[in-house]
Amino acid sequence: MNKMDKVRLQDGREVDVYRLAGFLYGLSASDVELLKVILEQREVTTEYLAERLKVTKASVSKGLNNILDRGLISRDRAMRNGGKGRPIYIYKADRKQFLARFADDLQSISDQVRKSLEEKDGKKLVTVPN
Repeated sequence: MNKMDKVRLQDGREVDVYRLAGFLYGLSASDVELLKVILEQREVTTEYLAERLKVTKASVSKGLNNILDRGLISRDRAMRNGGKGRPIYIYKADRKQFLARFADDLQSISDQVRKSLEEKDGKKLVTVPN
């Protein structure tokens, strides 16, 4: 994990972006590990992920489907060398696009929480400047 994977909060604590994303999108810890590798490599195969993370292809496939269902990665079908046999799937993600979506989703949740709290309290919340 590098410094860019952490966000410093106002009180000085650091939060791991991927752990927060896992919570936000309902991903397991193993799904988050898959997502990190895909974002790091940009394009990967199931075989690569299984080897890199030292897990079975079946567990990789399950996690990939969870991440795909949330729209965080894409999948392209490709033919193996020579065009014979079963196709392989290439899983792709762009780090900048992911982080932009992640930031938008966090803002949306913040807005929803604010609205809910205001409705329950009956008062408009005041924004405190940094």
